[in-house]
Amino acid sequence: MTENTSLLSDFNDETSSIRIVYSGSSSVTPGDSGNSDNSGNSGSSSGVTFYEHSNYGGWAVTLGEGWYTCSQIVAAGIRNDQITSVKVPAGYVVTLYEHDNYEGAQKVLTENTSLLSDFNDKTSSIRIVYSGSSADTSYSTTKLSNGKYYIQSIANDKIVAAENGGSDPLMANRDSYSGAWETLFIENNSDGTVSLKAEANNKYVCAVLDEQNQLLPRSDSPSTWEKLQIYKIKDDEYGIRCVDNGKYVKADLDNGGKLVATSDSIAGAWEAFRIVKVEDSASVEPVVENGEYYFTSIANGGVVCAENGGSDPLIANRESCGGAWESIKIENNGDGTVSLKSIANGKYMRSS
Repeated sequence: MTENTSLLSDFNDETSSIRIVYSGSSSVTPGDSGNSDNSGNSGSSSGVTFYEHSNYGGWAVTLGEGWYTCSQIVAAGIRNDQITSVKVPAGYVVTLYEHDNYEGAQKVLTENTSLLSDFNDKTSSIRIVYSGSSADTSYSTTKLSNGKYYIQSIANDKIVAAENGGSDPLMANRDSYSGAWETLFIENNSDGTVSLKAEANNKYVCAVLDEQNQLLPRSDSPSTWEKLQIYKIKDDEYGIRCVDNGKYVKADLDNGGKLVATSDSIAGAWEAFRIVKVEDSASVEPVVENGEYYFTSIANGGVVCAENGGSDPLIANRESCGGAWESIKIENNGDGTVSLKSIANGKYMRSS
């Protein structure tokens, strides 16, 4: 059959197996599940194929780019909670959801998967994103170990910082790595993606898709918007891709180096980054040993004092160290930074 058939007549009630081939004709839209909310335009005639059994056995249904609820995947021929293997062509990002309406646990796929193992027979809704670019097929995803890193833009050679202590979006605008604001933890997720956590505020970096796709450390735990993939361009250079919208992160030099997930491919330096692991704390030698000290201002020769027993700001106004109000304890942290504690009230100091 090549067209709608309202009655099979000589083949009525005799079908036990089916083969469907998509020729590329414009009269059929691959991935159209019959719901107008799905674009169905995958940019590829193949789409993503879902299978009942492992190693691509049993029934098979191909879907193109779009969002598919439980009722929509059932209407397309996929049985609820019965997907075991998936063929994913280059350029596609598939998110499987445990429950209807894109809820529950998730598993992200970017390549053929012969056995879903921990997600076998658990899929009730699906999202499929197709980037449409052939440029990204020349790069492969890579895995970096969990740990502390800083990220440097190839485009302007600036270090990425969580500005304003993480309250503002990530910006590639620093000349050097200096501490917490430039430190990002890489955490590998069980689905093959990674999440970034800013040391500045201990929040996960989120690609805020309803705010110009900017990267902002604001989330307490990783979900879809917080999941990324890392692609190796060459030694020491990487691309970063947002799983949810399928776009690559770029340092937007027209906007101060703000990091946004808006690029269809790794087109050049704006989408390229160095991801450098921060040395282990064991290799960081303290400049000043732990202990009690007093500070003297070079400007006026005054000794710094925690006025009013530490209730007021530090002021360089004393002629000498007279005791607890002028005494400050230095404590070396494991990351090469130090913290200061006032002996006057036993409290740690902070900038505000």
